[in-house]
Amino acid sequence: MQDSTQILLDSFRSDELLRSNNPLLLAGLFFILLLGATYIFFKYVLVPLQHRHYLKEQDLKNKIKIQQMQQAIREQKLRTALFHETVENERKRVAKELHDGLGSILSAVKLKLETFMFVQNIENQMLDDTVELLITGGKELRSVIHELQPVEIEKHGISKAIENQLAAFAQNSKVKVTKHKFEIPAELNEYNQISLFRVLQEILHNIHKHAHAANVEVTMFSDGGMFYATIADDGKGFDTKKTKQVDGKSGYGLNNMIERITHQGGKLEIVSAPGQGTSMHITIPLNREDEESGEALTSPDLDN
Repeated sequence: MQDSTQILLDSFRSDELLRSNNPLLLAGLFFILLLGATYIFFKYVLVPLQHRHYLKEQDLKNKIKIQQMQQAIREQKLRTALFHETVENERKRVAKELHDGLGSILSAVKLKLETFMFVQNIENQMLDDTVELLITGGKELRSVIHELQPVEIEKHGISKAIENQLAAFAQNSKVKVTKHKFEIPAELNEYNQISLFRVLQEILHNIHKHAHAANVEVTMFSDGGMFYATIADDGKGFDTKKTKQVDGKSGYGLNNMIERITHQGGKLEIVSAPGQGTSMHITIPLNREDEESGEALTSPDLDN
């Protein structure tokens, strides 16, 4: 009985203590709830909001950078196009000056000298040699004019111009040229044709000057809206990595070829190794809309 009474008294005292400390308990509970609410607000509301805002800012910055890069690429393409256009116009001007100026003078001197020898009935080996030199000089001049301005493209079309170019290369370099599947589509526009002619011109020049090749194989055809060309030689080849200058860019000749083809929305791939010859693979889209897609261009199996 005494134990029961004691328990009731202890319980009563505890209730009184709780009631006397009730404001402090409420304040403590309120503080704990406030801390919890603050933590939840920062973690699940404020931080995600700041993170989303940061992501939006980064996305906007990235879009601006992409737009600036695209604008820079467009400006670079325009500068490249203007450069090549200026070069071609200057080639035409120089070719015309040589043809109308020096070419006419050489022809006139040769004609006058032959006329003089005929009228005077002169037979002189030195004069005969002079006439031959004038004839040789005229041929060399015509060759230079042809290099500067391929008139065959305008007169006979790109296919005939390239065939003549290959024939002249074979004759001058004593390198055997073999054509495989030689089909140049009519869809190549004027700038495509000039670019192709100039690039082939540079490739043949490099083969004659550096490759020491005995054979050159040329393949040109179109398929699926794309034009493909491969020029392969059996020369000494080279290490493509060592052709780069200190600034990381290819040598001027290679760089100029790459720029010409790239500006057409195409791709120039160089495959070579010391002692294994060199292959130049050219890919040009016949539909210029492909230029803006930025997609990688790959060549099909040219051996089939």
